[in-house]
Amino acid sequence: MPKFKQVSGNTIEEYRLGFSKIKVVDIGYEYIYAVIPPKLTEQEWEEVKDVMDKLAFVVKPDELLDPNRLEERLRREGVSEKAIYVINSRVNGYRWLQALMDDPNLEDIHCFKAETQIRVVHNKYGLLKTNIIPSEKDVDEMVKLLAYRGGSAVSLYRPVEDTVILPTGDRAALTYKSEVSPGSSFTIRKFPRDPWTPTKMVLTKMIDAKALSFLSLCLDAKIPILVYGAMRTGKTSLINSLVSLISPESSIGLVQDAPEMRVYHENVLYLYTSDRVNFEELAKLALRKSVDYLIVNEVRVREEAYWWAQLVGTGHGGVTSIHADTADRVFGRLKDLGVEESLSEAVKILIHTQLFRARRNGKRVMVRRVEAIYFVEGLTDYHPVVAPVFEFDRVNDVLKDGGGLAKALGFVEEVLGYEIDHEFKQREEFLRYMSVLGIKKAEDFWTVYVKYRRNPEEALKQLKAMVAKRREFEMPVRYQIIAPYEEIKYCPRCGAELEPGFPACPKCGFRLIVKRGVIGGVEGEGR
Repeated sequence: MPKFKQVSGNTIEEYRLGFSKIKVVDIGYEYIYAVIPPKLTEQEWEEVKDVMDKLAFVVKPDELLDPNRLEERLRREGVSEKAIYVINSRVNGYRWLQALMDDPNLEDIHCFKAETQIRVVHNKYGLLKTNIIPSEKDVDEMVKLLAYRGGSAVSLYRPVEDTVILPTGDRAALTYKSEVSPGSSFTIRKFPRDPWTPTKMVLTKMIDAKALSFLSLCLDAKIPILVYGAMRTGKTSLINSLVSLISPESSIGLVQDAPEMRVYHENVLYLYTSDRVNFEELAKLALRKSVDYLIVNEVRVREEAYWWAQLVGTGHGGVTSIHADTADRVFGRLKDLGVEESLSEAVKILIHTQLFRARRNGKRVMVRRVEAIYFVEGLTDYHPVVAPVFEFDRVNDVLKDGGGLAKALGFVEEVLGYEIDHEFKQREEFLRYMSVLGIKKAEDFWTVYVKYRRNPEEALKQLKAMVAKRREFEMPVRYQIIAPYEEIKYCPRCGAELEPGFPACPKCGFRLIVKRGVIGGVEGEGR
């Protein structure tokens, strides 16, 4: 077992994962992600050892390797819940790494060398050191375990596995002690367990309903969309949510090198590149299957960029992302990747995502925002002429019209061949209602969205009635709580958990507003 370092300081956030406790602690000059593992008494350790010794002899393999069935079996035999947690983490899980694997707030786990604090990327606080310090033996064993869980193996003769897909759907990159590295190391890229939806994007303020309404019309017109920005700025998550706005009657080819995107749509062809099948073959396969849209999580190399551009340049809709920090550099990269200017001109919508540091309720947090949405009016020698459709206002933390919306809507209208003003406003209204009602799970969103696409007026009528009914039970117009703002984690009216940084309750729509000039005071407005 690695060392779990004791951490002293101001606890910023605290929550439980199974029988482990997580604390984000401010030690003065940085935040530390502290894991407090379950503490077992000597009697409980004896119970764990006794059960582990007997498992292979009394439990069938298919039951042993199914976490849920194993838990049920152990409960029937009277094993304590704490012991079940430890046993399952050893038999089917990730041992001392289990809490990190279970934490939905983590996006990456980095262990570059032994005897060093493991790092994690937290979706609210960014890159943090943990209090976990593994030995060389701990790291060696964990690398072997991760490879095994992903159906692979590492050794001195096969020291590198750069894409191991774990049972959780996460991706691990592994090195085992050899000539390529002084010691073993691992990096785990964690993916959301529930697909991102447009409603989640609105609730987290990554983008607003009006901008999503515009982008959904672009998707209907099969106008290629390219999302760009630095690492960890939410590019893949945004693409994931955009896919769920594609018409239910359309077909989608989703090509990835790893299962980063989990989209909720009725007609998706999932394709993964491998050592034997490259991107070009999968792109041609998608073309032969007559998909309407080609979605690629990211274009990194010449082959990916060229074939994605080929398909969207021949009338297919498409969305992808690329690493770049300006619109000029987007097309510069496409040029370097061998995409002809005539094909690059097909890309008409650019979305720039950014990661910002901010202070919220006295905490240092990381927030993702759409910095801008651009309409590409033209391209000369790979230098674009762009009109800002939406731009991010950092002071007020809102996405505002950039001046090019009318021009961009005019282009979309020309492609679609009919007037879209009414539909544009209607879709914005739909997304606003969905956000107020807190319909953010992928399956729930898709069910309502299908109804909306088939009969917009009736669906909006029903959503409006649901919002009105919910507001009938509101508290008095003004309601004040005297308490530290960071402690208000649940809606004072219905008790639902509040979304971090979003002032409205996702369940009942009750709004919390910081009362200016009053420290620790909040006011609720039921409107």
